[in-house]
Amino acid sequence: GYSLPERMIDIHNHVRAADDVPRFIELMDECKVEVTLVMGGPGDYESRNKAVVKACHEHPDRLVGGPL
Repeated sequence: GYSLPERMIDIHNHVRAADDVPRFIELMDECKVEVTLVMGGPGDYESRNKAVVKACHEHPDRLVGGPL
């Protein structure tokens, strides 16, 4: 049968605001995702990219940023 890999890495997700991050990390834990590549979402690119940078600095072992 099929089994899940030992390590799961999410290569595409979005952080729209800094206050999204705590719940985002909780969801990663629940889904057993080790690392996520995060980007800001469409809209106010400057503030969303800043949220991504802040999140990656606060969780360098869990989040890798890619600006839009």
